[in-house]
Amino acid sequence: MNAPTPRSRGHDRETRKAKQCRNDAACGEGCAHAAWSPSPTREHGEWVLTSIRRWQQKKMKLLVDCKGLDREVAALNEQINAMTQMRDSLTHKRETLQSQAERMQYIKIDPESDKYGRLSCLKLCSELPSRLPPELKDMIYDLLIGKDEVEWVTDPHYEPPSEDLFEEMTRISSYFEPRLGKQAHHGCSRLPYGHWWHTEYVGDAFGKELAEHYYRTRLFKFPCGELGLLPRFLTTDVWGKGVTPGDHVQRLLLKIDKSSMEDADSKQSLAQRIEQVQLVGNKKAEILFEIECPEILRTDFGFLVNVLDLIAPVIYRLRDAGYSLLKFTYHRNWSAQYDITGLFDVSAEEWQDRMENKWKKGLRENERDGGEEYQ
Repeated sequence: MNAPTPRSRGHDRETRKAKQCRNDAACGEGCAHAAWSPSPTREHGEWVLTSIRRWQQKKMKLLVDCKGLDREVAALNEQINAMTQMRDSLTHKRETLQSQAERMQYIKIDPESDKYGRLSCLKLCSELPSRLPPELKDMIYDLLIGKDEVEWVTDPHYEPPSEDLFEEMTRISSYFEPRLGKQAHHGCSRLPYGHWWHTEYVGDAFGKELAEHYYRTRLFKFPCGELGLLPRFLTTDVWGKGVTPGDHVQRLLLKIDKSSMEDADSKQSLAQRIEQVQLVGNKKAEILFEIECPEILRTDFGFLVNVLDLIAPVIYRLRDAGYSLLKFTYHRNWSAQYDITGLFDVSAEEWQDRMENKWKKGLRENERDGGEEYQ
């Protein structure tokens, strides 16, 4: 180790004196030692310069990055402006085409033009099933026939109550009538339904997939007293495309009201009709039982207990067969609906125990207290 030079020894000595004077109360404010500080070394100066250069380099890099981001933002703004203009242009074209379509609705097309349109449509639709993925095809089918629509399944003679979707009376009153065999003039077309339902326009494959999509995306409602139509509905393709509806339906709503429990025959018929749910090939279909109780408050609990007691064995058989999305609600006329699906979240044995020792017992006690009995 090198011995300290006289200069370095003097430097250390002066430094110690300065520290001592700063801590010494007897030293005056004008002490030269207290104001003294060592001068910056050459190494310290080089470090400062190096740091400044590094910060300047970082600053320049950030400025370059900012300019690049500015260019990207400007390019994105140009794309947004171009897309906005395109949207406005397409909106204008759509409105123009809609206006033209409304005017052409009353113009009869000559046979040659109709033939050309039919062949062009057939060529296009014949290629779609094999070329497009299911997601895109579903979007096309939704545009053609709508999505999440409600269909009432009834006999032609049925007339729904005034509170049940009066606007759809013309559709629900003839659900099973042939839909594609009629000849009716509607605007420029001779077809009573959209031409996409007719094989001569779309081909067999497109028409079959469209029918499957129809059954898959609708909510089919069975009014009170019409549950006997369930087997016919599940086996009858109203579009004549060779499709079995029971293999494709996803949502069914079955209504149960007082008319279903009037006598022993109607009760037996109700249980048998609910058993027909097993004709639904898709066991993941959502099947909702909507129980409509009488308006009289003191009888609705008895009615509900009797309905549940009747259908519970059928429900548990359906669950054992793999039907997992069975749901139950009840309501009085013009009242809110209550979800009672949780009542079936027990075993069949526990359900029977609750029915006999809790609910029916409560009914018997109500009858002894003078309440009205409901059969």
